[in-house]
Formats: sequence, C-alpha cells, structure tokens
Amino acid sequence: MKSWMKRLVLIVLIPILGILIWIGSFAYHVYFEKTEILTADKEGEPYQLTIYMIGEPEWPFGPVHCRLDLYKKTERISQHSIELYNDGTSAEEDNFFIVWTKEGVKITATASEQDPITYYLRFDGTIEQKEERS
Repeated sequence: MKSWMKRLVLIVLIPILGILIWIGSFAYHVYFEKTEILTADKEGEPYQLTIYMIGEPEWPFGPVHCRLDLYKKTERISQHSIELYNDGTSAEEDNFFIVWTKEGVKITATASEQDPITYYLRFDGTIEQKEERS
C-alpha cells in the first residue's frame, strides 16, 4: 500500500474508532450501568438484599429501571427487575422500605408518580408483587 493511502486510512479510522468508543461508553452508561442504591443485611442471618439502578431514567420523564437481588452469602437466590415512575429522576434509598421476615424480605417501592408496590422475595426463590392503591 502506498504511503499516502496508509496516512489517509489512519486519518479516517482513528477518529471513527474514537467516535464509536465514545458512543459505546455513552450507551453503556445510559442503558446498562449498574449503580448500587442500597444494601441491607438480615441481622444474624447470611441473607443480603441489594438494590441497583440500571442505566439512567428514560428521557425526558420516564421510569427508572431497578433490580432487586437477594443473596444467601454469595449465592444469588432471586433477581427481579422493576420500574419506578419518579418524574424522570434517579432512584434513591428513600424510594425503598425494607422489612425482613422469617420467609424472606418485603420491599415497598414508592415514587412520586405511582402507588406503592410491595415485592416479596422469599428465601426459596419465589417472588410476589402487590400494588397498593391509594
């Protein structure tokens, strides 16, 4: 290949690769990045609940996607995806109220644009969802 063709390829490919890398990192942050919102341990037991926000809230005023992960030591018992309708803002610790029971954990999710929803993640891996009308 001639010298000027090599230069032309480099001049064109390097900016294109840079743009593709920037687009990929932007898309990862907006749609896939896991941000830990809170972690709660059951006192005296090997169980742990971790709540993540996945990506960013949908633009402009859409829901935020979250995930509830229940672990026993390092083994995941259950994983459940939820949406919070909170006027386009990120999920925060204040959006979740957690109560541990003998059979599992109850998580009540609240947000400004939805009625509270209670999720019951049991230690046997089953999941229940109950919407509370206000």
